[in-house]
Order: sequence, then C-alpha cells, then structure tokens
Amino acid sequence: MDPMIIVSPKDKLRFSKTGERECLLHLKNSVNTPITYKIQTSSPSKFRVRPRFGVLQQGESVHVAIVLKHDVKLKEGFEKDKFLISAMLAPPNLNGPEDMQMFWKQVPSKPYKMEQHCVCCVYDVLKEPVECLCCQRSKMIDNPIDTIKPCVDVQENQIIIEEKEEDLCQVVKETVENPKNLLEIRMWRTQVMQFIMALMLILITAGCGYLLKKQSEIDIQTEIGCCVQDIRFRLKQDKQNKLTCPQKRWYY
Repeated sequence: MDPMIIVSPKDKLRFSKTGERECLLHLKNSVNTPITYKIQTSSPSKFRVRPRFGVLQQGESVHVAIVLKHDVKLKEGFEKDKFLISAMLAPPNLNGPEDMQMFWKQVPSKPYKMEQHCVCCVYDVLKEPVECLCCQRSKMIDNPIDTIKPCVDVQENQIIIEEKEEDLCQVVKETVENPKNLLEIRMWRTQVMQFIMALMLILITAGCGYLLKKQSEIDIQTEIGCCVQDIRFRLKQDKQNKLTCPQKRWYY
C-alpha cells in the first residue's frame, strides 16, 4: 500500500555545530483526498516546530522548519531526539489551526487509519578537511622524506602484525593437527607443579622441626637455670640460719 504522506528526509535530520541550527522537513500529500498532519517531538524543550499542524490538499506539499534552540548543546552521534509525523484523512469541516488542534486532541493514540513516520536527529561529527591531489603532490615534492616516513611506519607495523598473526596461526594449526603434543605439554606442566609443591612441603616440614627443636632446647635451659637458682637460694638460707642460731655447748 502506498504511503499517504511522503516525508523527506525519511530517516534522519542532520544538525552541525558550525552550520545552521535549522532543518527543513518536506511533507507531501500522495493521495487523491485532503489529509491532515501533526508533528510531535520527544524533546520539546530543545526544538521549535513551525507549523506543527496542517492540511494538505491533493498533490500539495509543505516545508516544516525544525529549529534547534540556541541554549541547547549538541552531542555528537547522539540519536535520542526524535520526531513523529502522523497523518490522517482530513474531515470536511477542518479549516483553521484551532480546529486542527481540537481534532488531534480528540484522535485516539492508535486509530485504525493513521499513518506514522519517525525521524531521528543526528549531530554530525566534524571531520578534518581532505587535501586535494595537487596539494599532496606539492607536499611530496617539497618534503619527500617527511611524507614517505609515515607510510613506511605503517607498512612496518602492518608487517609485524602479519608476522604475529602467522605465528599464532601456526601454533593453533600445530595444536589442532597434533593434540598429543598438547597433552604431553600439559602433563609436563602438571608434573612440574607437583614437584614444586612437594619441595615446598618438605621445606615447611623441615622448618617446623627446626623451630620445635630450638623451642625444646630453650625450655631445658630455662629449667636448668631455675634449678640452679633454687639451689643457690637454699644454700643461702642455710648459711643465714647457722649464723643466727649458733650451736649450744655442753659442759660436763
């Protein structure tokens, strides 16, 4: 089924930071009867649409101005802002803007014979200007070394990347063709890890034994010291007792 209204551009409206902040949306009636249209935006705080409503007779067209407000900052490559163009067959008593606004307020959100088109807003990224062929030739004549050097660097980097890719492909190919070699490598790695873990366990056990031996020697030395001090203390006590309590003499 042919469309009721032709929208141009039909997909994207393009805005630029350095260019005009206004885009034109071209609408054309492609049926044999009058139609009415309405334009809605997902960001009414950013854009002004003139006119938002209208009636198009058979074969008639209109340019709708989509103006971006001056206090709005553009975001490059951001397509969140959209416009919805709705079109329906116009009733015979639809004359002025007030009648059209009242008519669209009474229309349900999804009527049976409504045609809708969605257009996104795109903010173009500024690109560096491309030099003409004559400028490139003159630059090569003036500074041939500076012009050729970037190309040589790019070629060298490309060669290195290709060599690395070839080596990786060779390894993958050998692995796929000889899975036995891959299994042997994994077994060898497992054995090496087991040997390292066993060696670490032996070292830990030897360290614990050495610490226990040292601790026992320290305990024995401590007990001997305590015994010696006890003996010395007792000898000192006995000596003091002899001095304070002299032996009795017996006379006959």
